[in-house]
This record gives sequence, C-alpha cells and structure tokens, in this order.
Amino acid sequence: MKRNRPQQNRANDNDKRFVSVSKVGNEVNVKICEHFLGFVPIEKATGLQLSEILINQLSEMQIPIEHMRGQGYDNGSNMRGLRADAKELATEIDVDAHFPETKTRPRTRKVKRQFDYEASDEPIVDPKEKIFFPILDAAANSLDQRFEQIKEHSKYFHFLYDIHLLHKSSSAEILSFCHDLGHVLKHEDALDVNATELADELSVLCTLVEPKQTPIEILKLAIQLNIAPNVVAFRILLTLSITVASGERSFSKLKLIKTYLRSTMSQERLSGLLSMNLDQN
Repeated sequence: MKRNRPQQNRANDNDKRFVSVSKVGNEVNVKICEHFLGFVPIEKATGLQLSEILINQLSEMQIPIEHMRGQGYDNGSNMRGLRADAKELATEIDVDAHFPETKTRPRTRKVKRQFDYEASDEPIVDPKEKIFFPILDAAANSLDQRFEQIKEHSKYFHFLYDIHLLHKSSSAEILSFCHDLGHVLKHEDALDVNATELADELSVLCTLVEPKQTPIEILKLAIQLNIAPNVVAFRILLTLSITVASGERSFSKLKLIKTYLRSTMSQERLSGLLSMNLDQN
C-alpha cells in the first residue's frame, strides 16, 4: 500500500519566485506593510506565466483580485512580450486593456563572437570603444524604458506628491486631475475614488498642509481629522513599489534554510519556515 507523500522540492529542481503583498491600513498611525506569502515554483519566467501564478495564489488565499492595484516583478527580462500577454490576460479577466506604447532605442546588430575566437579583426584604437561606449549604450537603453514608465505613472499621480501646490491651480484643473486618476483606479463599474468628492477634499487639504509635506504625512492628517474618505488614492500611491529589493532578503533567507542537509522539504513547510524567519527579523 502506497502512502501519499507531500510534494517534495529539491533545492535546484525548479526556479522559484517569492510572492508578497503591500498594503496601507486605515489606522491613525499609518504604516506601509509588506506581507510575505510564500515561494512558488515556476516553469517559465514570462510575464504571462507570472501573472497566472499570482492570480492562482491570490485565489487560493481568498484575497479578492478586485482589491489589488497592480503587480511588479523582480527582473525586467521577465516581461518579454509583456504587451501581447497583458492584453490577452486583461481580456480574460475583463479589465481595461489599454496599454501605452513605449519606444526603444534601436541597437546595431553584429555577429556574436565565440569563446574560441582569437582576437578582433582590427585593433581597437581607443579604449572607449571597448569599455566606455558599451556601458553608455546599455545604460541608455535601460533608462529609456524606465523613464517612459515613470512618465506614465506621473501622468496620473503627479498632483498627489505635493498637494500644497494645488492652491495655485483652478478648481477645473484639480477636477480634471481627479477624473483622470479616477478613470485609472476603477474595476468594471466599481470606482476607488469619486472624482468630484476627491477634488473638493484636496481643495481643503491643500490649505491645511505645509509645503513639501509627504503623501504619508498627508494621509495621517486626513485620517486624524476624518475629513477625506477619498484619500484612499494616497494609500494606493504609497503601495506602489519603487524597487523590489525586498525579494533579495527573501532569497537570502532561502539560502540559509535550504542547505544541503535540508535539500528536500514540502512546499508548505518551506514557505512556513521563511515566513517565521522574515517576520522575526
């Protein structure tokens, strides 16, 4: 008679990705929290595959996907073919499938050299051609895409970073900003913010805050005074990931837990041990 054993994972059998969720509560003492949900074995590191895994994990943990506002990955190379995959996935889950086009810098094609190739056909006259220019080329191509993403983000959230400046804007301009943001922060017919009410609340808040006051300080003030229910927009703003460096911490713990002597363990036990170690620190 065979016993059903839990699925065993060897240290190097499958690639893994960590899953975490960031949130901001309604408490007066506003705190941005990131919760580690566990490691998930994957077969393909494409954007579509990672999105499907994320949706499945949220469904298993009974976390409504309509309460989530975006996803991030720990490696830009994971986003190969992201536009076609994202449109297909957005159509399946019935959300807005509009994605802005991004421009990339064309690169000069050349024949790849093999390791056994002895030397260049022509000597390099200037060391810049070998060291400096390739670095600049890689940096320029990387920054182009990053600035396009920041530009798209700033298009909708820019007025929330320093609302003290809104007292210089007209009511029509503030309402226009809020309408654009409200269009983005919606799921089907459900709206995260009411554009008209948010505009009225910001018109009052901009007179109460100091110049250069941060969004988290403004959110604390609004919760303390209980005057601005639509400032949920600040909560969404504060959970937008600037980096995914927290993943490095998770994988550092993974190396400590999954040693050679513990090369096999169930997926549930692995995620449990990691959660205890991360919460302890």
